[in-house]
Formats: sequence, C-alpha cells, structure tokens
Amino acid sequence: PVMVQTHKPLNDAVVFGESLIDDIQGGVIICQLEPASQLSKTIYVSEGWTQLTGYTIEQLEECFDGDPTALILPEDRRQSLLDYENCLSQGRSYQSQYRIRHRDGRILWCIDRGVATSLGNGVFQNQSILTDITLLKENEERLRHEARSDALTGLYNKSAFYELVTQALSEEPKAAYALLVLDV
Repeated sequence: PVMVQTHKPLNDAVVFGESLIDDIQGGVIICQLEPASQLSKTIYVSEGWTQLTGYTIEQLEECFDGDPTALILPEDRRQSLLDYENCLSQGRSYQSQYRIRHRDGRILWCIDRGVATSLGNGVFQNQSILTDITLLKENEERLRHEARSDALTGLYNKSAFYELVTQALSEEPKAAYALLVLDV
C-alpha cells in the first residue's frame, strides 16, 4: 500500500524548524536593529548560540541590554559594523569575521553570516548564523609562523627577513640602518 503523508499544522512546522536550527553547527540569532539610533535588541537565540557564547538571551539582556554586538572585541567591532552596513545599503547577505569574548573570558574567532530585512520605519530584522572558527584561525597562524621561521631555531628565515627589511626601508627610506651578521 502507498502511504500518503498529510501536511502537519503550522505549530509542528515551527517545532521542526527549531529542531533544524538546533542541529546547525554554530548558533542562530535574530535581532531587531535601528541603525539610526544604533539600538539592537535580541529576539531569539538558539541553543547552539548559547553554547558558543556562554550567554542565554536573559543573560544577554541583563549584561548588555540585549545587544549581541557588545560581545565583539572593540578592535573588531568597527569592521563588523561596516560589513553589516554594506549589507543594509546593498540589500544582500553579509559575512564578517571577528573575535568575541565568551562568558568565561575566552576569546573566540567567529564567522557571522546573515541577512537583514527591512520591517519599515528604519527598523531591520537581522537573522544570522555564528560559527566558531577559532581552530581554523589558530592553524592559519601556525602555518604562517612555520612559513616565516626556521624549524630548528625558530628565528626568521630568509624570506621573512627580506620582507621585514623591505618594510622598514619603505617606512623610513632616508633613515640610517646597520646590519650585523653573526655566524656562530
């Protein structure tokens, strides 16, 4: 016999959607934003977002008035806001990489991918997925270090030395420099 599956009521669809969101690697967050006043209010965070940041929606409200951008390190915040503003002005999705401070104090590298839709009256709804890329960034840095240093001594190799000398000479071309080479 052929089985016919009937459509489930909307409530079951919402439950299915939430279980799908909980299976996403990383965390989902939905916010309402007023770019003119720089106000951001968190509406929803998934369990994955709570695990990633260490904050529940209630703790986010209590500690940061519901503004998730407060978790972004100050030196990364400007670029993340520029990425988001480009999304608003061009009407497309955005992607931004930045560091956040976890509730326990750890610093995590994250990639934030999302979309913003206008709700009218200058208010936008932002839906994004935040993914932890800390291990990827640590591996990139390790590879960068290995490419620039001698494996035995840990000192800069020839290409790193050349790059540093070129950079120093370009910054102050008329300055006097000396180079001392010791062959031990």
